[in-house]
Amino acid sequence: MPTVARLFIGRVTGARGEQTCGDGGCLVGYVWISDLEEIIVDESYYKYHLFFCVNTRSDGGPCCGDSSAPQLRDYAKQRIGELGDAIPGNVRVNTAGCMNRCAEGPVLVIYPEAVWYRYQNRADIDEIITEHLCNGRPVSRLRI
Repeated sequence: MPTVARLFIGRVTGARGEQTCGDGGCLVGYVWISDLEEIIVDESYYKYHLFFCVNTRSDGGPCCGDSSAPQLRDYAKQRIGELGDAIPGNVRVNTAGCMNRCAEGPVLVIYPEAVWYRYQNRADIDEIITEHLCNGRPVSRLRI
């Protein structure tokens, strides 16, 4: 049986007039919520998707693929597998082509939050896994 999330859809009235809101409510200041309706939806199979840019450029310009990105992506997959249930929810590690942030690379992005990171070594990957995936806290020093 899939895990479900509860979403609340309704109409609100407030200083800015009537607005439709969802996913728990609206931030319109002081509002009055009426006609609230509960619906149930399936959650995503994966809690986190990590996309590692491993692109290489034929023009010799800077690229993530020249900075050990493929090896560090493989390391992240290995570590996530080893940690298993220490990470709440399922995690998917994907290879991505160019994400147009070549000068900042190597880069990865974690969805659904769309948090972008620059990393250099295994210690950076370990910190991202421990802080962001295990503890739900993005790593400020590595964010771009």
